Amino acid sequence: MAILSWGKPRIQKCTSLTGVPDGNWVDLDIPRENTTKLTPQAGQETTANEEGGETIDIRAGKTTYTLEFDLFVKKGVARAFEDNDGLVPGEYSIRLIPEDESAEGFVIDRATVRIEESFAAVDGKILHVVVKALKPRGGKTIKPYTHNGLTVTASELYFPSTADTTGKEVTVTSTAVPTATASERWLTAEVSAKKVKVKVEANTTGKIREATVTISADGKSALVRVTQIPA
Repeated sequence: MAILSWGKPRIQKCTSLTGVPDGNWVDLDIPRENTTKLTPQAGQETTANEEGGETIDIRAGKTTYTLEFDLFVKKGVARAFEDNDGLVPGEYSIRLIPEDESAEGFVIDRATVRIEESFAAVDGKILHVVVKALKPRGGKTIKPYTHNGLTVTASELYFPSTADTTGKEVTVTSTAVPTATASERWLTAEVSAKKVKVKVEANTTGKIREATVTISADGKSALVRVTQIPA
């Protein structure tokens, strides 16, 4: 079992609907060796300077992200994306699972995809896939994801703006009784036997809000993402 999320990754895709994955994840082919890379680009920084050059304030934009990897074009293997001169229509969700599936990977909820096709005698035809992460419906652009942690029946929960005092249940597969911790005060996570019930307060902020519930048992853990829309 690895400590780091290195090694041969699995990359999966599904359609992004209104900024969130539709859940129909499909494995892509194994990328070409040492080509998978997530690159951050620091947001634009604007400084306010007084005469003499002294900085009195700084305003910085958010970081943007690009995921890139190469795929071999193989006989009898369908292409991962159908493009028109490099342009892939629609929006996708992409997630990366490390070689050790209990290590932390990541999910991009919303992204565009571009294909750059090339050929060299040493490698044959190569598709260079460029994934540009876009602003998701809620939460961070790059979200942590662990594929083979604790087994739970749901990794994402969605709530309307109204308070839910009944809650939504997540069933845990474990030997020990699990524990659950909520990351925000507007939601609660109650444990009963092998079930975790998640409840939310009314969302009066006017904005989408997102939190996580961490469920732990048997030395493993799982993150359940909770999203609540505004009124």
